[in-house]
Amino acid sequence: MDRAADNSGEEERPSRMARAFGWPAACLAVELRRGRGLPVVALVFVIGAGLYFLLPAEPSLMVTAGLALAAALASRVGRAFPLRAGIFLLLAALLAGLAAGALQTRLVAAPVLDHPRTVEGTGRILALERRAGGSVRMLIAVEGLSRLPPGRTPKQIRVTTRSSAPLPGPGAGIAFRARLEPPRGPLVPGGLDGARAAFFAGIGATGFLLGAPRVIPLAPPGAWSRLRLGLIDLRTAIGARIRAAVPGPAGTVAAALLVGERGPVPDAVEEALRTAGLAHILSISGVHMTLVAGTVFAAMRLGFALLPAIALRRPVKAWAALAGLIAATIYLALSGAEVATQRSYVMIGLVFLAVLVGRSALTLRTIALAALVVTALDPSAVTGPGYQMSFAAVLALVSAFETWSRYREAHPRPPVAGVAARLGAAAGAWVAGVVVTSLVAGLATAPPAAFHFGRVAPFGLFGNLLAMPIVGLVVMPAGVAALFLMPLGLEGLPLFFMGHGIEAVLAIAAWLHGLFGAADLGRRIPLASALWLSGGLVWIALWSTSWRLLGVIPVALGLGLAVMAPVPDVLVSDDGSAVVLRGADGQARLWRGAEGGFAARVLLEDLGDPRSPRDRSFRTGRACDAVGCVLSGGPGGAEVSILTDPAGFPEECARVAVIVADISAAPAGCRA
Repeated sequence: MDRAADNSGEEERPSRMARAFGWPAACLAVELRRGRGLPVVALVFVIGAGLYFLLPAEPSLMVTAGLALAAALASRVGRAFPLRAGIFLLLAALLAGLAAGALQTRLVAAPVLDHPRTVEGTGRILALERRAGGSVRMLIAVEGLSRLPPGRTPKQIRVTTRSSAPLPGPGAGIAFRARLEPPRGPLVPGGLDGARAAFFAGIGATGFLLGAPRVIPLAPPGAWSRLRLGLIDLRTAIGARIRAAVPGPAGTVAAALLVGERGPVPDAVEEALRTAGLAHILSISGVHMTLVAGTVFAAMRLGFALLPAIALRRPVKAWAALAGLIAATIYLALSGAEVATQRSYVMIGLVFLAVLVGRSALTLRTIALAALVVTALDPSAVTGPGYQMSFAAVLALVSAFETWSRYREAHPRPPVAGVAARLGAAAGAWVAGVVVTSLVAGLATAPPAAFHFGRVAPFGLFGNLLAMPIVGLVVMPAGVAALFLMPLGLEGLPLFFMGHGIEAVLAIAAWLHGLFGAADLGRRIPLASALWLSGGLVWIALWSTSWRLLGVIPVALGLGLAVMAPVPDVLVSDDGSAVVLRGADGQARLWRGAEGGFAARVLLEDLGDPRSPRDRSFRTGRACDAVGCVLSGGPGGAEVSILTDPAGFPEECARVAVIVADISAAPAGCRA
């Protein structure tokens, strides 16, 4: 699309298009000259990948890929007609996104457990994650499960154990007894789909171990598996040394920052960080990758600057960029390579490659290339909050930077005279930069956060303004130094500074959490609202001419849908193990079965109720007898009955508004 615009003559084309189509065509011509073609193609490719997961039926991979190829060829053949070629190119990108999703589904397809069962099995431990409550979550590559033929045996399972016995490390062969069930889907309509995430992760069952596993000999793994297990061992060892040097919550956060071990971070710490708008520091993403690679790049340039004989004769900037790229690659491997980290690595890699060849790096084209690479490698990531929030934030920030740069070029300021004045101007610019960055990133990530989690971080400006200087100037540089010095056993001093820096950040988060409380909205916004809001914000960020203001319209529509969305009166978990009734007094009424603790917590979070499912206050408004329980006090005096015995149907059908039961079909004529 960019070449098409350029080949037609930059001076003649806008006026011709303007006469034919007016203002939109003129804006489009300017946008194409500013390099917006590739970002638009990347965006359409991402939309195609996301659209795949909304289709009601599986598309034909061969047909979809063939149509994408045909559209791409049509775009190439018809490049003499730029508008037609552009339309075919966008169609090709959309179909390619659909094909990428279909291809990934075929590649990762593996057996999924058909129903809950207790099994005995053997397998190899692929990963261990210690949780904040003392449990350990294990990912196991299955060798065999009892009473299941190979064609129906999941290739990987994820199980939890609370056994106090010492556990073998990753790579060990084990025999185990476990209670397994199929991966669970959304607990509430539109909620996080754990079954889909597990499917694309190759996990065919989840559950918990019954007793401690027993170590057994297995055939040695292949070369790639040995490399993967070696990296996991290295991450585990580094995390253990970090937590040994930095005790308490600060140590768990330090391990999350450096090697991606988020499991041991206490829930209270995560909640405080969310309220303060600082939860992003727990997910290794752009900030961390930039600080790690940037620290190495700056240190190398400074070191070369101290050697004039080399600095004046050699391309030391390129050498420093190469060192930064190597550091980013090592950090990617150590961190576990989550989606946000992949996106950051691709962008950092493009930035350093641009430095190597002397080109401008921080542009929307960089983001577009990163989006194409990350989405092509893992189309399913498009549906996840990490992908959406990560790209939304960086797109908005780069767009704001470009807009500000164009404004400064058009309105240059006279140089500031005097050392004090220059220092004051620099300090003011830094504070303004932190404020604007926090506002822009917070605004861009608000729609996916409100949709996936039912919460936003309205106090993120204060949290980032107070804490991010500590993260950027103390925590991450000290962490990088600790990683480099760890092979020599000299990580103690930098980890000391890193730990105290993290303690300061956690103190800021706890203070803001105590001051403002949680940031729950009381409900998740509807999908339509999230799509309109995100679409409008992406439109504003993507374009640079006056038609970007049209994005205000979908943003306003999305806000209206969010405000008008009704709060549910009754929430029932997917398996009926938990039921919540929203009381007329604003207090939720809860019923949960023996295995409904987790489901109850999710339902309460969905309504913005901060109480634990074990809270004694839930006994109010609940009455139980031999056939079931009744939750009363809903809007308009409504009641919900949870039946455990079919004998309760005749009475409850005539009395309550809603009946929840998985024991039998309701009798004919039941009003409820």
